[in-house]
Amino acid sequence: MVLFLYMSPLVQFVNNIIYYIIDPIIALIFALSFLFFVYGAVRYFTVDSEAARTQARWHIIHSLFAFLIMLGVTTVLAFLLSLLGITVGELPTEVGLYF
Repeated sequence: MVLFLYMSPLVQFVNNIIYYIIDPIIALIFALSFLFFVYGAVRYFTVDSEAARTQARWHIIHSLFAFLIMLGVTTVLAFLLSLLGITVGELPTEVGLYF
């Protein structure tokens, strides 16, 4: 049984920052990484010169690195939030006991 009377203003502030600012930024970077990957793959298979193919290969590699870095960021963020007991996006709507 957990006695949960109210959410502290600090936890509510952190929850709002993560939900409204950080999560959309992470989603945007994931989307840009995917688009950059697709752009590199299309260029890799459509160009004729070896120099352009090498540049397209670097686009693909850098987009994969960006994707892996953002995956690590979301994992670390989720781990830290679980340690602090913060559930993002689930603000209590009433005061009382929560079992």
